Amino acid sequence: GDGDVGADEKKAARLRAWNALPPQLEEMGCKSEEVVILEAAVDVSIKSAVNPGTVPTKEEVLAGQPFGFIMRAKCGCLHPSLLKVQLAHLQVTAMMKIWWHVPKQAIYMALIDDDPKTELDTEIRLCCIEFPSCIEDQFLSWVGKKVLQSLFSIEKPFKLDLNEIEKEKEKKEKAEAEKAWKKQYDKLKEQTDRATEKLIEAAVEGLKTDAKSPRDSCWKK
Repeated sequence: GDGDVGADEKKAARLRAWNALPPQLEEMGCKSEEVVILEAAVDVSIKSAVNPGTVPTKEEVLAGQPFGFIMRAKCGCLHPSLLKVQLAHLQVTAMMKIWWHVPKQAIYMALIDDDPKTELDTEIRLCCIEFPSCIEDQFLSWVGKKVLQSLFSIEKPFKLDLNEIEKEKEKKEKAEAEKAWKKQYDKLKEQTDRATEKLIEAAVEGLKTDAKSPRDSCWKK
């Protein structure tokens, strides 16, 4: 009946929407059968190892706060830092659509949530002024949400080139292998040079001893 036709049309429309490729893939002339499409729930949580409210050292910032930084003033000030931004906790929860183009080994990711959930626990201090939590957390969460929607939009999904990642990995491994080989070569060369010097010294000492021996004195007479 008409109800079955309407249901079939809705099902076909949902299928077309699901199989729709992002503009980047369409411009490349990719075919839908070359692409694996997935839907994933993303829940990312990052927690700092540095306690908020403290003044960490540079080493602590590098080790425990990948998103924290401190700008120190050269002139004298009541507070030791000019600007301090500390991230205690970051959590992002959202639904994403993923297109994996198998022949080119490229992954495209886009948010399909109209309102992705972002939570921040930060501390911002400008010289001696401490910002209220409504600016520190709520405003920065709103900014973070807008940044995510811009980076992972349906119109221009975020691209992850697996081939490029593999090339960079191989390049790094090759550089590390060459560095290790050079280190071993330098060590072996140093040992060889030291052994050669000892052999030369021993040969010189041997010649001096032969020159002073009685046999040489008789031969000279």
